[in-house]
Amino acid sequence: MAIVNAKYKQNLLDIAAVELGNTEGVFDLAILNEISITDELQVGQQIIILDNVLDEELVNELKKKQAKPATADEFNNPIAHLEGIGYWGIGVDFTVS
Repeated sequence: MAIVNAKYKQNLLDIAAVELGNTEGVFDLAILNEISITDELQVGQQIIILDNVLDEELVNELKKKQAKPATADEFNNPIAHLEGIGYWGIGVDFTVS
């Protein structure tokens, strides 16, 4: 088993893809690390990685390219104000004249 440190905005699916070559191993990673697959990882959080790589070719290619996907959503940040008729509310930010 190996240990990797989570990067900024990485989630367990990102780590499973890079380290195991497939996201199917995310459940095993979650159980092994006693976390949920939806938990927000902290920068530098240590994640124990399984030895059973699911796609060796993809793992080698991602490591060769030094790919570090980070697709976690930022739930704490407010959503940008959306514009356009599909987002306006009558009497709120849209006036009928």
